[in-house]
Amino acid sequence: MLRNLDSMLGLAVVATDGEIGKVYNVFFDDRSWAVRYLVVETGAWITRRKVLISPAVLARLDWADKTIPVLLTREQFNTARMWTPTNPCRGDRNSP
Repeated sequence: MLRNLDSMLGLAVVATDGEIGKVYNVFFDDRSWAVRYLVVETGAWITRRKVLISPAVLARLDWADKTIPVLLTREQFNTARMWTPTNPCRGDRNSP
């Protein structure tokens, strides 16, 4: 079934050891149109911030439960690359 990316916004992102936060945005590669990062707004378990995660760590989306499982622990997520509108994602094509 085809889904609109807008339907991903707000879905809960769940690590192997608990919920992390919600999908805030999705970034694409401007040449291939492949999803490059999900921007996840973290919950209250750490200081609220927005971090980038690669689609390579995503498990199968659970549309019924409105969750996106990720193959990371909360500790691994805590060290993820932070994103802000004033510090946009401009990494080279080989960076995670």
